[in-house]
Amino acid sequence: MKIPLLVRKSLAEFFGTFMIVFIGLGTIYFTSDANTLTIAFAFGFAVMAGIFTLGHISGGQFNPAVSTAMLIDKRLSVKEYVVYVLSQFAGALFGLLLLLVANPNVPQFVVPNTNLVIVLFEMFVTYIFVYVILAVSQRKLFASHVALIIGLTLTALILVSAQVTGAALNPAVIFAALLMNQGLSVYVYYVLGTVSGAILAAFTYKLLKFKDDQTID
Repeated sequence: MKIPLLVRKSLAEFFGTFMIVFIGLGTIYFTSDANTLTIAFAFGFAVMAGIFTLGHISGGQFNPAVSTAMLIDKRLSVKEYVVYVLSQFAGALFGLLLLLVANPNVPQFVVPNTNLVIVLFEMFVTYIFVYVILAVSQRKLFASHVALIIGLTLTALILVSAQVTGAALNPAVIFAALLMNQGLSVYVYYVLGTVSGAILAAFTYKLLKFKDDQTID
C-alpha cells in the first residue's frame, strides 16, 4: 500500500520532533552531570540526526516556528503547515510521555526570568536560527552540509540562551518541557518570542535572498 506523501511528511515531522524531545530533554533529566555544553550538543546532534535521516521526506523542520517561516516563504501550503505543526506537537508530547514513564527526578528546566526577557531573548535567538535554516537550505553550495550547519547553529544558540530563558527556540519542545515541571503559565511568552522571531527571519530572508546563479551588485 502506497502511503500518501503528506502522511509520510507528517510522520517524518512527528518522529523528528520526538527525537529532539527524547534526546534533548532526556539528557537534561537523566544525565547526572549534564551541563550547558552537554545539553547544547544533545539538542544539536538530535537535530542533525533528524535532518540527515528525515529531511529528504519533509524538509526536516521539527519546529512550529520554522514551519511558520516556511509558510511565509511559500515553501509550505496552509494545509501542509497545519499538518506539520500538529505532527510536531504530537511528536513532542510522545517524547515527553516516554520520559515520564521512566519517572525522572525532574529539575527546573527553564531559568526563571521576566516575561519581557523571555519574549525578547527567544525572539532573537529564534530569528538567527530560522534565518540560517532558510538561507542554508536554499544554497546548492551547502547541500551536503545542511544538517551539520543547522545542528551546530542550534548548539551555539543554546549555549548563549540556556541560562537566560532555558533555550526554547521551539514552541513544541518548550511545551513538553513546561508540562514536565513548572506548568504552562509562561508558555504564551515563549510562543510570542519564537514565532515573532521566525516571522522576522522570514521577512529578512525575503529581503536578502538570492539564487546561486545570481550576483550581488
